[in-house]
Amino acid sequence: MENYEGITSFLGEWGRFQKCVFFLLSLTFIPHGYLNLSMVFLAATPQHHCEVSSTNGENISDYIPHEGTIGDRALSRCRRYKHLNRSAAGWANETEGCLDGWRFSADTYKSTIVTEWSLVCEDSWKAPFASSVLFFGVMAGSFISGQISDRFGRKLVFFVSLVLLNTFALLQALSSSWEWYCTFYFFVGMARTSSYISGFILGKVNPFPSQKT
Repeated sequence: MENYEGITSFLGEWGRFQKCVFFLLSLTFIPHGYLNLSMVFLAATPQHHCEVSSTNGENISDYIPHEGTIGDRALSRCRRYKHLNRSAAGWANETEGCLDGWRFSADTYKSTIVTEWSLVCEDSWKAPFASSVLFFGVMAGSFISGQISDRFGRKLVFFVSLVLLNTFALLQALSSSWEWYCTFYFFVGMARTSSYISGFILGKVNPFPSQKT
């Protein structure tokens, strides 16, 4: 392309100031990756089985049926014996759901949203849905952040989005229910993409094109 330097001169030089701005903006994007990866740990599902009020010293397998293939059998995650006692020879007890809740293993995870709100069995869809809510917020933020930035300026939108991102992330950590957790996660997604889009443009355009380094 002829006269490329002249055509792009309005962007300013790639000097010390521009490198500093680009580096500082890049630092603000690091937490965005953590938001995407955090659900791998926050929504992890530990090993679990039905809670049994009293086993009277007997083996838990006398109260919980096994499931799985031969060689890979484990206690059922969603069923327990209805009468909670041994059956007569040749007969199997009727099973029922986990009416008293679940007992989760703490070997790997001490607490996740799955163990906090028992998002297993009939409610197992809620854990992956919570991850999708983040991207619903990202999609919504993508639609409105550009118009807001054009109206109020990208610097203002960038810094306001960072404040909102940290505020909603903190509220999400303090959520008392799965519904509130998803609600705050949606707004985290909106604020995240708004700060990213605004910061991306600020990093490409020199706000002081006449400055020499």
